Amino acid sequence: MEGSGSRAHNLDAGGQLMKRIVIGILAAMLAAGAQKADEAERLLKAAMNTELVDGNLQAAIEQYEKVVQSGNRAAAAQALIHMAECYQKLGGAESRKIYERVLREYADQKEAAAIARARLGRNGAPRETGVVVRQVWAGDDVNPGGRPSPDGRYFVFADWKSEDLVVRDLKSGENRFLTQQAQSGGRDVGARFPIFSPDGKQVAYQWHDKGLSLRVIGFDGSRMRVLMSTVSTPFLPVSFSPDGKQIVCVLAEGDGTSKIALISAVDGSATQLKSTGWRRPRVGGFSPDGRYLVYSLPKSNASASDGGIFVIAADGSRETAIIPETANEQGPVWTPDGRAVVFKSDRSGTTGLWSIRIADGKPQGSPELVRANIGSITPFGFSRDGSFLYGTSNRQTNVYAADIDPETLRAVSQPSLLTEKFVGSNWGPAWSPDGRSIAFFRATDDSPSRSIVIRSVATGEERTLPVRIEQRGYITGYFSPHWFPDSRSLLVWDTANSRWVFQKINTETGEGQVAFETSSATSPQARLSPDGKALYYSIRGERVPQSGFSMLHLRKRNLETGQDVELYRAESPGASFYGLAVSPDGACLSFSRNDVEQGKRTLLTLPTEGGARRELHRGTYDQATPFAGAWTSDGRYVLFTVNRDDNAQQLWAIPAEGGEPRPLDITMRRLLFPAVSRDGRRIAFTGTRDKNELWVIHNLLPEMRASR
Repeated sequence: MEGSGSRAHNLDAGGQLMKRIVIGILAAMLAAGAQKADEAERLLKAAMNTELVDGNLQAAIEQYEKVVQSGNRAAAAQALIHMAECYQKLGGAESRKIYERVLREYADQKEAAAIARARLGRNGAPRETGVVVRQVWAGDDVNPGGRPSPDGRYFVFADWKSEDLVVRDLKSGENRFLTQQAQSGGRDVGARFPIFSPDGKQVAYQWHDKGLSLRVIGFDGSRMRVLMSTVSTPFLPVSFSPDGKQIVCVLAEGDGTSKIALISAVDGSATQLKSTGWRRPRVGGFSPDGRYLVYSLPKSNASASDGGIFVIAADGSRETAIIPETANEQGPVWTPDGRAVVFKSDRSGTTGLWSIRIADGKPQGSPELVRANIGSITPFGFSRDGSFLYGTSNRQTNVYAADIDPETLRAVSQPSLLTEKFVGSNWGPAWSPDGRSIAFFRATDDSPSRSIVIRSVATGEERTLPVRIEQRGYITGYFSPHWFPDSRSLLVWDTANSRWVFQKINTETGEGQVAFETSSATSPQARLSPDGKALYYSIRGERVPQSGFSMLHLRKRNLETGQDVELYRAESPGASFYGLAVSPDGACLSFSRNDVEQGKRTLLTLPTEGGARRELHRGTYDQATPFAGAWTSDGRYVLFTVNRDDNAQQLWAIPAEGGEPRPLDITMRRLLFPAVSRDGRRIAFTGTRDKNELWVIHNLLPEMRASR
C-alpha cells in the first residue's frame, strides 16, 4: 500500500508537471497569436495610410496583400475590401474577383462579407449607384497639362524630365513613350499640350525646338508629321473637331493679343475664328455635332462685365454669351449628348460644377448646380460613357528661413517655416533694409489676386496690407516684392487694363502709385536698385530671322525721369534674362542667359553703369535654375540654385569676382527667391511641394445615370 501510494503521488506530480507544460505551451501560442494579430493590425493601418493619406494606390495594394498573407482572418478580410476599393479607383476589373473571394473564403467575417455582398450586383460586377468619385492616378509624375483619350482609358502627357510624349494606361498603370527625340535634345527641346483625336488613334501636340510646330503622331508612335511651323506665334492646341479634320488652337500674337483659330489636320492651313484682344480664352472644344465651340473669357478689368462663357459657331457666323460673368466662371466642356455645357463657378460662394442646357447654340433656362465644393480643378471633359475626368494640382508653397554663418555660408539651423499661418499659400520673401520686417505674398483662395503680408522679425506679428495684387498666369509664382531704402514702401508687379505695371505700395496704408507701366514683353523679374532710384529689367524684343530666337534687352530705368538706358543685349531662346539680382552696393548685376547653343546657360555679372560683363559660370540649362538669384550681404558671392536628379534644388554660391562654384547645405523642392538678411545671418526662400492627381466622376449628371 505504501508503494502504491508513492506511485500515485508520483503520477499526480507528473500530471501536474504535464499540466504546467501544456498551459505554458498554450500561453506561448496565445502570446504568439496576439503578436501576430498586432503585427497584422499594424500592417493594415500602414496600408490604409498609404491609400488614404499618401494616395499611392498601387503601393497600398501591395501592403494589403501582405496583410492577407499574415493569417489574421479579421485583418485579412478588411484588407481585401480595401484592396478591391483601390482597384475600383484605378479602374481595374480585379475588384469583382476580390469581393467574390471575401464571400467564398471569409464568410465568417460578417462585416466584410456584408460589404462585399452589397458591392456586387446581380451580374457579379461591382455595383455603382449614384455619383462615384475615383482617383485614377496620383504622384509626382502626374502632369495635369495632359489629356485623356476619348474612352477615358489612356492619358497622354509630356514627361517632366525629358519632355517627350508619354501615354499612360490608367488601368494597368504602365507608361509608354510616344516620342524619343527630346531625351537627348536638352531642356529647350520637347513636347507640350498633347490632345487625342476623336478616334483615339492619333495625338496632336506642340513641339518646341528653335521655334514651335504643331505635330501629329500615331498612337503607336509612328507616322509623325508636321502640320504647321512658326517662329513668332505661340499656340495652344485644344481639341480636334468630331470628324478629326480640324484642330482648334489658341494663338498668342507678338503684341500680347489672343486668337481662336482652326488648323486643318490635313494640310496645316489656319483660319482665324475669333480675336479676344488682350484676354486669353479657355476653349472647351467642339460640340459633339461639330457645329459650335465653347470658351470662357475673363473680364477685361475689375469693373467690367464683358467676361463669361460663350458659344461660337464653328464657321464664325454667330456668337452667344450663355453665361455673363457674374462670378468666376471657367473651364466649360460639352456633355456627350451636346445638350448642355458643364463649367466651374464660384457663384454659390465656393467653387462647384454647374451646367446649363444648350439648344441651337443658345442657353435654355438658368444654370444648375451639379456638384458643390469641387475645389481647384482642371476639367478634361467627358469620356464616351459619360464619365467626367479632371485633374488637381495641389501645390503647397511656403516661405522657409534658416540661420547661416555669414563667413562660411553654411546653415547653422535646418530650414523651418517662417509662418504657420495659411500654410501652403506663402511665397516671395524680401527682407527690409532696416532688418525689422520681411514681406511676402499670400494667396488664400482660387482667385488670381494676391495679398501682401508684412511680418515683424522681432515679434512674428503679421499685417496684411489692404491691397490685392492681380497677378495672373504662370509668372505669378516667380516674382517677389522689393523694398525701397526707407523700409516703408514696396515695389510690386501688377496688371491693369491688360498691361503690366510696377507699383510703389505704402506698407502702412496700402496705397499705391504707378512707378512704371510697360508691355507684356517685359519680364516682371525686375530688380530695384538699393537707393530706390532705378529699376533693372529685361524685355523680349525682335525675332532674329536666322535662328528664330528673340533678342533680349537688359535695361536700366530712371524712376524719377523715366529715361531708359540699355545695358546689354543678347540673342536667346529664353523669354528673359533670369535670376536678375543687384549687389548690395548697387554697383553690379547678376543674371542668367539661355544660350543659343542648345540646352546651355550662362551666369553673368555686369556693372550697373554698363561696361564689360563677366561670365561666372557656364553649364547646362539646369545651372542655374531660372527665377532664382541673390547676393550675399557682403557682396562677395552670387547665389543661385541647381537642379538635382531627385527634382529638388540645391543652393550654390560662386565668388562674384570669379572662381569655382560650391554647393551649400540648403536643399528643397522648387527652391526659389533666396534672400539674405542685411546682417548676413539669415536666409529666407520659397519651397514648394506638388501633389498632382487625376480623378473621374461616374454618373455625374442625372440624365446620364438614368440612361446607363
